[in-house]
Amino acid sequence: MFVLKKILAAFFIPPGLFVTLLAGAAVWLLIKKRKGIKLLVFLFGLAVFVWALSSAPVSDMLTRSLEKAVPQPKNPRGDVIIVLHGTGQRLGPAVSLQSNLKIPLVLCGYNYLEEYPEEEARLRRSLQASGIPAEMLIIETESRDTLENIRFAKAICRERGFVSPLVVTSAFHSRRVRLTCRKQGFKAVVVPVSYTVLGQGIRYRWRDWLPLAEGLYKTSLALNEYLGLVFYGIAY
Repeated sequence: MFVLKKILAAFFIPPGLFVTLLAGAAVWLLIKKRKGIKLLVFLFGLAVFVWALSSAPVSDMLTRSLEKAVPQPKNPRGDVIIVLHGTGQRLGPAVSLQSNLKIPLVLCGYNYLEEYPEEEARLRRSLQASGIPAEMLIIETESRDTLENIRFAKAICRERGFVSPLVVTSAFHSRRVRLTCRKQGFKAVVVPVSYTVLGQGIRYRWRDWLPLAEGLYKTSLALNEYLGLVFYGIAY
């Protein structure tokens, strides 16, 4: 009953519900023997496509390609650490790196703090409690995307005299960050963190092949990166 419950839930809750509706429409056309074999094939194909994008193996395949694009630097050294705000656990590894190198830490892209000054104060206290001196902490709150992150980071480095920045970001995002740094003439070492697929020793179970929301979410993150790479490569 447990397995049956999980399977039924997967196909009656989005995104699995969309697979069920598309496949159901195709079956209805087949039963009614209505003309339009192309439509029937299209509906079945679309159902399979949505199913695939919502499964863990496919989302992980898309993510793995991104995570292996930028190798993890051995013993990174620099004079400032810049952590980009975004999806994934980025701040924790950046704080650990700062603890080892004892260099300034720049939090870039934390624009939500402009509306919540009490959150910024709480964040500063938390980081200072972690051992980061107040004078070594810089929080940038104006940039809104990867391009602006790098532009503001470059400006901060120029103003403060930093010449060997380390840019910390999620592994799946590191390829776009590296591309943006090159396009903007920002000489920095990209430090990928927060790996979700590469080197994780993932073993798939039967449930991972079901169309689940977490699979579709991970796929959407990966596709957003691929689109970003194309757009940034052309537009900037």
